[in-house]
Amino acid sequence: MPKRPRTHSLEDESKNKLRLLLPERWVFRDKTHDYGIDGEVELFDENDNTTGLMFYVQLKATDSKLSNVIHSVSMDIETIKYFYSLDVPVIIVRYSSLRDEFYIKWSSSIDLYSSKPDSKTITIRFNEVDKWDGDTAEAIETRLQLLRQFKNDHIRLPYRTSIFIDANATLSCPTLLYMSKVKSELIRFVDTVTFNDNASESVVLAKIFDDELNVEIIGMGGITSHFDKSQYGDLDGAKTIVSMIIRSIGIWLILNASPERGYKILTDNGLFRDIIHLPDLFTVCLTKLIRSSAYSSLLDEIYDCYKGTLNTYQMLSIPAIMYASVVGDSRLQEALAAFWKKTLNEVYNRCEDQEVGAYVYSLGNLHRGLGRSKEAFHLYWKAKRLAPQYLGRDYYYREIAGVLFHLDRFKLSAKLYSKAFEIGKDPQAIALHAEALMYDGQYIEALGKFDDFLSICAKDDFSVTEWMLKRCCLDYIVNSCSIKNQTRQPQLAEKLASDGNPNMESLDKAIESDALCGLAWFNLGCLLKDESNWNHAAMSYLICGLLQPHDIEAWIDTFFCSLNAKLPSEHLLLVVSHAYKINRDTFLTELYQCLYASLEHETASTMSGMIETVVNEVRIKLKHQEPFIVRYDGETIYSQNYE
Repeated sequence: MPKRPRTHSLEDESKNKLRLLLPERWVFRDKTHDYGIDGEVELFDENDNTTGLMFYVQLKATDSKLSNVIHSVSMDIETIKYFYSLDVPVIIVRYSSLRDEFYIKWSSSIDLYSSKPDSKTITIRFNEVDKWDGDTAEAIETRLQLLRQFKNDHIRLPYRTSIFIDANATLSCPTLLYMSKVKSELIRFVDTVTFNDNASESVVLAKIFDDELNVEIIGMGGITSHFDKSQYGDLDGAKTIVSMIIRSIGIWLILNASPERGYKILTDNGLFRDIIHLPDLFTVCLTKLIRSSAYSSLLDEIYDCYKGTLNTYQMLSIPAIMYASVVGDSRLQEALAAFWKKTLNEVYNRCEDQEVGAYVYSLGNLHRGLGRSKEAFHLYWKAKRLAPQYLGRDYYYREIAGVLFHLDRFKLSAKLYSKAFEIGKDPQAIALHAEALMYDGQYIEALGKFDDFLSICAKDDFSVTEWMLKRCCLDYIVNSCSIKNQTRQPQLAEKLASDGNPNMESLDKAIESDALCGLAWFNLGCLLKDESNWNHAAMSYLICGLLQPHDIEAWIDTFFCSLNAKLPSEHLLLVVSHAYKINRDTFLTELYQCLYASLEHETASTMSGMIETVVNEVRIKLKHQEPFIVRYDGETIYSQNYE
């Protein structure tokens, strides 16, 4: 019999051991749908009432006998950045099956910015002090309570701050003199911090080492700054160190507790612009700030930076970073669009045509994401005039073909998708070319292009589901309905499909006028379903669903008619996968309600389990989509994944 992989059993072992380790009133729940998160832990009080305290867990288990392996783990830097973006704190847990021991570290304590500039991963090291012992649970609960007090502004400024200088730190003056200078400089920031000799009573603990400053807040990690020790070992350096402490407090607040308060500390003390020149750190802070109530002031502050302090990379990427963080919020999107348009003048004044072209091109991507196809088309066209090299890029033709498609210019869209494939040989361009041909009424040629795509595409291509379903429907239109090509008449078809009481004759005429009339196919599906003609009803509803992807009723009817027609389970799961991809949990909730209302409980449960397995795969893949890109000189310099 095949054996279960050890990695799977080790993962289960680590979760079960952790559940046993947690206090009885703490509840661990699996979180299989979240990127990088294995579980969440919610804290309840002695009366089983929720406390509102919660943290996420990332479990890393090992069977290794080697101490250095047990005490370290490598993680993707992008995963750590993702943890920073969450509103719930994350604990990274290392489990050693050999020693039956757990080590923990708050993700906020990881010194992400000590990694090499081009590094994709970071090594996290655990010490004996990180080992879970009898005091760990109480310490976690205390820190979560303190964090909540920070978020609710119950821990007021100025923060009690203790400062220590490591014995091995290289100073050019006596340690006592250096510390005295640090204390005197703290007075400049009296509204933010106050010095406290007793570290146990302090909110902030700053540790000065030979070449780094670590500022830890409420024991949940902090911000580590690295510097050249030759520049910070004298009294002038002490002045700069204090500014770095204040900057670190502001950054920590932005990332962990109160973006508004952290931003105010930085701007009030003239330190915000310092973090703009720390790219990775600024990116994470920006994603928090743009979603806060400080966004208007933030946009004004950054606009001032466009007048002289930003380099080309920053000018190109900053709006894109912010856009990726406000998807779905029309108020913030409109504010960002106005900001981007305003900064365009500064880009014109300070950058070469090629750089301006990249900026205009990315602005076109923004408008495309907002559904403003006409504006996007004009910006792409302007970008091409500023930077003619776009004419040699496959993505230029592909993206401009996309906006033309949404402007119903299907014939021209098809030509440009063909050009995109000619240059870049990306199979996706073939599928998009096929779709444009289909909407242009060239059904036979479109069917051939879909076949070309499916013959060469990668089997794990996330888009394959959609194209397989569209190919299936197009085959039905061409071979079962005998509609080879068509000059589409959508208005006439819509009128025939909705005029009075639809019947087979009127719906056939509607489809003969426009085989891509979703209403005609839906109404035809209803008539066929009433006749128990399940195969043709399923196909009619499926065509409607693909043409009107947010019509959940059409997808539900597709599923049940396919079920009654006893179509292969693979077909059912393709339908579920694509319908969920478009409509997410709204579709799933309605589907489950219909399943349990229509089938016996055991059958419905079995089918729900199959569906959930497929949907979980879709959820994972949705995390890795790339809908927004900034390109410069043919290279992707910024991209953001989001649902």
